[in-house]
Amino acid sequence: MTIEPTQIHKLEPSRSGPSRQDRISVFVALTAALCMSAAGAATQGTLGNSSSASIAVTANAPPPPRLLQVLNLADVTLNNSLGAPTYAFTALVEGAVTNGTSFNFCVVETTGGNASLTLTSSNGGNNGDGSFRLVHAGSGSFVKYKVALTDVNASVLDARSDANGSSFITTIPGSLVRTSAAACSTDHLKLHLGFRTLPSTGYTYTDTLTIVVTPQ
Repeated sequence: MTIEPTQIHKLEPSRSGPSRQDRISVFVALTAALCMSAAGAATQGTLGNSSSASIAVTANAPPPPRLLQVLNLADVTLNNSLGAPTYAFTALVEGAVTNGTSFNFCVVETTGGNASLTLTSSNGGNNGDGSFRLVHAGSGSFVKYKVALTDVNASVLDARSDANGSSFITTIPGSLVRTSAAACSTDHLKLHLGFRTLPSTGYTYTDTLTIVVTPQ
């Protein structure tokens, strides 16, 4: 009778736990997450023959300055055939306004805030009545006129006549300013000049209106 040798089978180790490759993947993921959370934060040096550390440097700049600009102005020539201006002035001391002109212009305020506008006549201030005046330099004779500032829809921002002075300061609301010169392709302010009539003297009467805008 022949006896066969007994076959002994090795038990394979259980593979129910994570493999080495799985453990490496978890370690890499955790390291990446820690690095992401520490981005921009200071890192401390380690003890050794040399040490390296890092800090993040941040600078918070102040807001840009409020810059202003007046654009789209042009010289005006008045005559007795202009017809009444767009703005309906009331009567001047020497009679009703029958002639005048209106023109658009633009105020830039780079932050879009309110602006303070000052308009001054070069011939005003020492006239007794403080009127806006067109003056003939040689003779000193003059013609009074009125000035009004409105939006493009003729909603009044300020108006002046011989009775209330040849300069004014008024507020241009943020809704009527533009934040860049490029945006001035559509003007938003209108200046109106009105007078009764120029006398038949052959004189040339002049004035200079100065417009200054400042942040408000």
